[in-house]
Amino acid sequence: VPDTDNDTQYTAGNGLNLDGSNEFTAVASPDADNALDVRANGIYATDDQDAGEVAFTATGNTTSTDVQSAIVELQTEIDGFAATAGQTNTASNVGTGGVGIFARKTGADLEFKNVNAGSNKITVTDDVGNDEIDIDINEANLAIDATQVSITDSGNNFTAVNVEAALEELATATDNDTQYTAGN
Repeated sequence: VPDTDNDTQYTAGNGLNLDGSNEFTAVASPDADNALDVRANGIYATDDQDAGEVAFTATGNTTSTDVQSAIVELQTEIDGFAATAGQTNTASNVGTGGVGIFARKTGADLEFKNVNAGSNKITVTDDVGNDEIDIDINEANLAIDATQVSITDSGNNFTAVNVEAALEELATATDNDTQYTAGN
């Protein structure tokens, strides 16, 4: 009976090892430090992987095939949506008349002008319930002077061009001293 050799390690190749104390080790990938240890009380596995070694199945718009590349791909997309650069969008004033309310785009902020009444003759109201801006005439503040109303004198009876001047012409043409007889 030969003596037991407890000091020599035997290698069977491809990462299979048996040391002198009869401990068997199977190394799955010696270059990556992945090991499978078979011992009297069980089988132990160690695996030292990083995210680049874990497979990833591309889905949606992703094209990466490992977890690390997928993380980098998603972070690049997130960085592309940064609020400082804004998003690709447009706003414009459409129509053929009036004044547009769009002012400009600053970063991600679409800026619009306010609607303002130019005088107390107009009211501007925010109709929140209907998502409208209501513009109306404030009749209580609307006063028209007779000099602001023009006339068209098709009979050429006046030289005046507005109601106030025509009334003045009538007042100066009245003769209070002459009596007129109307008929038989």
